[in-house]
This record gives sequence, structure tokens and C-alpha cells, in this order.
Amino acid sequence: MGRFFDGNAEIDIAATSKDKKKVLIGECKYKNSPFDMDEFNALKGKSVNNDAERYYYLFSKSGFTKDLSELESEKVRLIPIQDLF
Repeated sequence: MGRFFDGNAEIDIAATSKDKKKVLIGECKYKNSPFDMDEFNALKGKSVNNDAERYYYLFSKSGFTKDLSELESEKVRLIPIQDLF
């Protein structure tokens, strides 16, 4: 587990299961506007073990847009900064 950078893509948090069948991808946004769908789609476009089942953990200082909030599920977790403290 750790940060991922391959020269083209940078991911704040990346981890794979021992069998390489699952990958956790995390993104942290510390800005004064909500994490939005465009940012999530950009994250999904970054290549990390494309054959694995993906789980996304999104962290945000300013919350999430309505359309992104509607995607929250077992595979897309939205964590506002208030939940960390």
C-alpha cells in the first residue's frame, strides 16, 4: 500500500490484494470546492492493474457533488474530512 506514480499517472493511495484480484484506489482532495464527477472519472481513467476489481476511497475537505454522492456504494466510498476526526 502506498502512493502510485508511473511517470504518467499519479494516485494518492493504491493497494492490491495478495492475489492481485482486487485493487484499492484512493484520492485526497483538500480544496474549497466539492470533489466532483470529472475528478472521479479522471481517477478511474488512471491505469492500475486493469484486470483487477476496483474499490475507490475518495477523501474530501469540502464534500462531494450530488451526482458523485449518488454513486456511493461498497465499491465507491466517500469520506468527508469531518469523518476522520
